[in-house]
Amino acid sequence: MIHKVVIGFLSVLIISTGRPVAVRAENPCLQIATHPSILNEIIVPKLQTALQDKGICITITTITAKRATLLLQQGKIDGEAPRVTSYRSKVEGFAVMVPEPFVEGYGLIVTTNKKYLLPDQLLDQNIGVGRGSTWQQVFLPKGVVPVVIDDYKHGLAMLRANRIVGLMIEDINLKNYVDPSEPIHSRRLTPKLSGHLFLHNRHKGLVPAFNQAILDWKKEM
Repeated sequence: MIHKVVIGFLSVLIISTGRPVAVRAENPCLQIATHPSILNEIIVPKLQTALQDKGICITITTITAKRATLLLQQGKIDGEAPRVTSYRSKVEGFAVMVPEPFVEGYGLIVTTNKKYLLPDQLLDQNIGVGRGSTWQQVFLPKGVVPVVIDDYKHGLAMLRANRIVGLMIEDINLKNYVDPSEPIHSRRLTPKLSGHLFLHNRHKGLVPAFNQAILDWKKEM
């Protein structure tokens, strides 16, 4: 399963931390930012030995996508994950993408009322979008009123309270927040999206090691 690939591979990379700080020479671990989601919260390090064999130590901090981009640009974190392929154009000049994706899925719009699955019914309606999300900016339906959210838990609470009529979210994240019995309806907005690890340019030399780690993990799935 795709979500298992995410959990398995990131568990190789991740030791959970609190907040991002500047990288220091005495701290050999790279700081990777990720975004708020249950998918990341349930990760447990299962393949830590594989990275240790490559001499790589990773810590992770959970912040909004928009802030992660800013900190990556400032060089205050070492990388960010997951980000879609088109994110390259936004960070070119200060970050590089690890080519092999570690997660794949689709971008959706979800609603509690089926009529809002029709594009013409969304005109002038409030739609929840993730702060700093690249794919949501690209595929935002025309004519809607975007309401910025910091995490999907908050966005789904707003949807259930009818403060927004729809929410943009990935299919693999939706499964972690919504019980199958809940009357939440969805429509696919995107072609298949691939999620990648991005590293600050100062770590370009580590791209092959990370790329191989992802490939090795996926072969075991």
